[in-house]
Amino acid sequence: MSKNKSGVLVWGEFSVWHTVASVVGALGAFVGMVLVIWFRQPMGWFVGSAGVVVMLSAGRSAYYAGLQRMWVKDLGTGLAIRDRQGVREHPDKQIVGLALESKKQNYWGEIKGDSRIFKIWLDNAPTPVVMVNYIGIGFPDPLANLISRLVTTLAERMNSDIDRGGSAAGEGWRIEKGQLAFGSSQEQTIPLTELIAVEVFEQKMCIWRKGQDAAILKAPLGTRNAHLLPLLLEPRIATA
Repeated sequence: MSKNKSGVLVWGEFSVWHTVASVVGALGAFVGMVLVIWFRQPMGWFVGSAGVVVMLSAGRSAYYAGLQRMWVKDLGTGLAIRDRQGVREHPDKQIVGLALESKKQNYWGEIKGDSRIFKIWLDNAPTPVVMVNYIGIGFPDPLANLISRLVTTLAERMNSDIDRGGSAAGEGWRIEKGQLAFGSSQEQTIPLTELIAVEVFEQKMCIWRKGQDAAILKAPLGTRNAHLLPLLLEPRIATA
């Protein structure tokens, strides 16, 4: 993870495996050369060639990772994105959707941290901006303040839209003032008075209905606005 005056590096971070592969490749090339030159062993050609291939692969991977590098800087009322194309600033009001999920990182049978994936959808772009950071155990998320503000701001905006008679939507679902609509092929609608809970289960945001054991909706956390469902539904379920 890298943070400087340009912001937080959120894409194109060099993995420890780049370093490991480079070292292993160089060692293989050296051992192969020793086997051929000093010991006259034909097998050295194979070992050396394999080492060179590993080094070139690691170098190529690191090169392309460098080309895709992207930094994000929290501006307090917006964010700045910096990459090869330059710097672009976006106020909070341009954020129309988000997704937040994290995955445990297991090394040699031990949890070392989490990979946090944060996506935002801008009102002028069809694809999201994806921010990925590895966060070791005991270390703070460098985008914590930005994420908290955008989640709060967008949820408040969507709740206001619902209260005014509009709607709030995500991937495969829509909330209106008195009902939840969901389903891609054949849409179903359920009164909010029928809902009893919304929470995360097995990396999905799940919604339960009265009288049914299975969740009626399972929205993957990586999909648009799934993370906001509790903030949109829980106040309405509690007063229904």
